[in-house]
Amino acid sequence: MLSASAPKAYKEGDLADIVYADDTLLLGSSAKHLEEFLRAVAAAGKKYSLELHEGKFQLLQVGGGYNVRNASGQTIDTTRSLSYLGASLASDGRVGSELSRHIGSAKADFRAMHQVWKHTSLTKTRKLEVYGALVESKLLYGLSSACFTKAELRRLDGFQAKFLRTILGILPSYYSRVSNAAVLLQASWVSLSKQLQRRQVVYVGKVLRADASSPLRICSMVPGTTQPLVSHYIRRVGRPRREWPSTVLPIACQVAGGSHCIEVAAQDERRWKRLVRNFCF
Repeated sequence: MLSASAPKAYKEGDLADIVYADDTLLLGSSAKHLEEFLRAVAAAGKKYSLELHEGKFQLLQVGGGYNVRNASGQTIDTTRSLSYLGASLASDGRVGSELSRHIGSAKADFRAMHQVWKHTSLTKTRKLEVYGALVESKLLYGLSSACFTKAELRRLDGFQAKFLRTILGILPSYYSRVSNAAVLLQASWVSLSKQLQRRQVVYVGKVLRADASSPLRICSMVPGTTQPLVSHYIRRVGRPRREWPSTVLPIACQVAGGSHCIEVAAQDERRWKRLVRNFCF
C-alpha cells in the first residue's frame, strides 16, 4: 500500500511509471515515493507469480542526488545512462548519446551496404533511393520527440553529407572544394535536419489529436490550450535549455496558418501531413 502522499504525487505528475512487457520504468521526484512505488509493484507482481530481478535494477538520477533502496533494503547502484526499449537515457537529460547511437548504427549499415555496391552496377539514382530507405529512415526513427541543439543538427547534416559524397563520388570539401549544400543540390536531396523538422511537426499533429488525458498532451501542453507546458514553470537563472514543445509548436503554427488554426487543422491526419509536406521549411 502507498502512503497518502504518494497517490497525490502520482496525480500531480511527480510520480509515474511506464510498463512494457517485463520492463518497468519508475519515475519520481521523491526517493521515499519511489521506494514505496517499487514495493507496491513487487507486491502486485507476486499475485501473478512474478518477481522483480533486483540484480538488474538501475537508478538514473537527473539533476538529483539521493539514494533509493530496493525491497531488500539495499541501495540501488546509480548509473549515468541506461537503455530502455532500445533508447538511451542519460543522467544529464540530453539526447546527445541517443543521437550518437543512431549515427553509429547508420554508419555500420552504410558501410555494409557500400561493400555490396562495389560488386553491382546500380546507378547513383538507385543507390540514393536505397540509401534513403535503409539508412536515413532508420537513422531518424524515434527522434521526432527529441529536441536537439544547433550543433547536434549540424553534426547530423555532416554525417549525411559524408554518405552522399561517397555515393556520388565527391571527395571531402577540403580537396574537392564542393560544399555540403552543393552536394545536397547535386543529389536533389533534403538535409536530415529539415527531414527531422518535418517529422517533428507531423508528430505535433498526433499530440494535438490525442485526448486531453493522454500522456502525449499532458507532457507537452498546458491543459485546455496549445501553449507549451514549459511556460507553466518557473525558469531557472541562466540560459534556458531548448525544449521540444517550445521549439516545434511555433513552426507548427506557421504550417497551420496561425495559432488559432492549429487545433482544427491537426484533427485531419491526412490534411495535416499534406500541409507539412507542402510547407517550405
